[in-house]
Amino acid sequence: MDLPSSLEERLHKLETRVHQLESIAAVERLQRIYGYYLDNRMWEETVGLFTDDGEMEIGRRGRYRGRDQLRTFLVDVLGRGRHGRARSELHNHIQIQGVVTLGADGQQAQGRFRALAQFAMELPNGEQGCGWAEGVYENEYVLLEGQWRIRVLRWMPSFYGRLPPEAIAAGMPSAPVSERFPPSDPPTYGRDQPGSYILPFHYAHPATGEPTPVPLDPEGGKGT
Repeated sequence: MDLPSSLEERLHKLETRVHQLESIAAVERLQRIYGYYLDNRMWEETVGLFTDDGEMEIGRRGRYRGRDQLRTFLVDVLGRGRHGRARSELHNHIQIQGVVTLGADGQQAQGRFRALAQFAMELPNGEQGCGWAEGVYENEYVLLEGQWRIRVLRWMPSFYGRLPPEAIAAGMPSAPVSERFPPSDPPTYGRDQPGSYILPFHYAHPATGEPTPVPLDPEGGKGT
């Protein structure tokens, strides 16, 4: 057995494995940090997590691309011109169920996360009150100069609800495209498209290797 060659091969495999594990952990950390920044209306810090050509799409508000457009969306559309969380305001953005898939080159990754949001004092549509929301992210990340950055962040809500609980069943619709601060592109998913509330899975089934289809209720047609 060629011992030096075998050792070199083993070392290469170990280095690759370490890079994979560290990259997945870094992407998960990046996504959690995004959630904490969003909690506190830290818009400039949030923009800094993206690449220069980064893209953001929340619900059906449209796609905002590039740092200037990201800043417009966060500050003017989501934040309505207000920075920082008020003393009596609640805006928890809980990031859970992360599934990160590293690209073959180790320089790109995809991630699916679930977000549970809680609001108090101000609802997503700007009204006063309490409420909550839930939805799924399907994001893309890239490694730049040793640091992972968000390249595409896309969140599709399954519901917006207003408290008290009896109001949740009816829900609140996703906010529309802003006419005052228009996006770079229209929404990816419209109400008339199948699976509009279920973003396609970026990963294959871990046991079969087959693509993961979006589940649609045959009785429900195109979904909600």
